[in-house]
Amino acid sequence: MADLKEDRIDFSKLERELENAMKADAKYWRENDAKLRAVDQRVESYEQFRDMVAASHLRPLDKKDRISECKMQQPWNPLAQEGSSSSSEQDTEKTDKPLPFGYLPTNSLEFSRDWKRCKDRYALLKTIGGPGLGKVLKKDLGMGTLGEILRALDRSSGQEDASFLVEILESLPGCGRFDLALDFLDEMDRQALQGIFQQLEAVEGGSDGFAKHLSEVRKVYQVS
Repeated sequence: MADLKEDRIDFSKLERELENAMKADAKYWRENDAKLRAVDQRVESYEQFRDMVAASHLRPLDKKDRISECKMQQPWNPLAQEGSSSSSEQDTEKTDKPLPFGYLPTNSLEFSRDWKRCKDRYALLKTIGGPGLGKVLKKDLGMGTLGEILRALDRSSGQEDASFLVEILESLPGCGRFDLALDFLDEMDRQALQGIFQQLEAVEGGSDGFAKHLSEVRKVYQVS
């Protein structure tokens, strides 16, 4: 006689499998629609394409939604979290270890990673250079990054640094969201910016051409 227990159908298991299959199917079509929208919008980079697909599950806020009741998990300024403890503290621990020979970050994500880990940030900027920094951050100058760069530059001094400082200052306005980042500089960031221009004025050597050029850069950074 057949064992009835062996022939019994587990409806709970079938229900879970059906639910998972429906979720997987819905996810597939949702992400497929996002991919088609990204292609139709002609996004400029793979990072933007990937972000659109990854955020395909999000929905617009409704009038009934109350943001104040939500617990925000993503910080507005990731760089401001450097001093706080986290589960990934070991990954972001600052180090004096130089970058491998010939290595340079190629995008804002790689720059942010190296920037967080590096103790001598001024040396990192010197390694990348002004034109290189402009290319790396061309797509996105993350919130807080501009201020961090200005503070690192403010530590420099001497005639040999003048051309490098100007190179960096000229490269940043071409980066994505520069105007927004400039508006969000705090008091310490603006003091660092003033310090940089004071250094440049001290080493300009009375050159009218350099003074005029420096005046133009000042206008871009809204420094009087």
